[in-house]
Amino acid sequence: MAVMDEAREEAAEEEWRRTVQEKTVLSCTTFNVLAPIYKRMGVESERESECQHVWRKRNQEIIQTLLGTKSSILCLQECWLANPEWVDMYDQALQGAGYQLLKLPRTNARGDGLMMAVKASEWAVVDHHPLCFNDCGDRVAQIVRLRARRGGGEEGEEDGGEEGEAERGEEVLVANTHLLFPHNASSSIVRLCQVYKLLERIDGYREEHSAGALPIILCGDLNGTKQGNVYKLLKSHGFISTFDSAHHHSDEDEQWVSHRNHHGNLCGVDYVWVLNPEQHRRTLAVNWRTTVFGLIRSKLASAGITNVEAAFDFFFRGGEELEGGKQEQEDLEGPAGFTMGDFRRGLD
Repeated sequence: MAVMDEAREEAAEEEWRRTVQEKTVLSCTTFNVLAPIYKRMGVESERESECQHVWRKRNQEIIQTLLGTKSSILCLQECWLANPEWVDMYDQALQGAGYQLLKLPRTNARGDGLMMAVKASEWAVVDHHPLCFNDCGDRVAQIVRLRARRGGGEEGEEDGGEEGEAERGEEVLVANTHLLFPHNASSSIVRLCQVYKLLERIDGYREEHSAGALPIILCGDLNGTKQGNVYKLLKSHGFISTFDSAHHHSDEDEQWVSHRNHHGNLCGVDYVWVLNPEQHRRTLAVNWRTTVFGLIRSKLASAGITNVEAAFDFFFRGGEELEGGKQEQEDLEGPAGFTMGDFRRGLD
């Protein structure tokens, strides 16, 4: 029996290898590297950027972790793009490992930004579209169109031409972003607006370039939990959280942590989403008015308000949930006082 089981396992592994060789495989990693200008060093006013040996050591460790993933695509947030030494460190390591780097600073000289690293031997960059949200958080997003290389093409070689689609290789749209931190309940509207702008731009690109059939990968630090409105909006459009799907988590599960925020809370807010257009053909960017009114209706329902008169009274009184006087649990990065012990107990 043991011999038969071993034979089955070997056959299954061989079948998997054959399938991988016949298909285009893409692996993607998202990572908020925490810019040294934001990382606190015990004292509230002190930042890691003031201690060169500290931030260099931490970022060298991050780079080794990133290289260890051997991912086709690395989507990074909070990259310290304003610091030439930091940039040079990542340039040398990632370019030396065969990655093509695409960078996008945040607006208003915030100091940090986004970086996407693409394995040049596997994927060719067809387009890179920066998106500035132009809002209170100076947030940005990258939208990159990639094409799988055929025949061992190298970076800088064109994959275009008159050849057939199969010879050109599969294509995919990859988006990288870092949404506003939920400082208060009012941030919900801003974060929803940021996602709306991103989906709207992706829709526009697909229409302009006749790319509606391309699969979409959306990566980044969304600064919101699975109970938040951003998560629900993406789910409603058919996006799948790859980590939850791979680990068979339901929407109610909170049993994973992606980082500890500056409040000391453990939270799961970093995502790699995928959308297969063959299974979901509706327009991504729903009407913004519909989105906002849907959020307001949800707030009113949570407050137990079911009639127009009570709703207007709620607004005139300056409803706490809508004005940010009461921070909503659904959009926190992690519940206050949530510890690793609590996390482990949740796994039991």
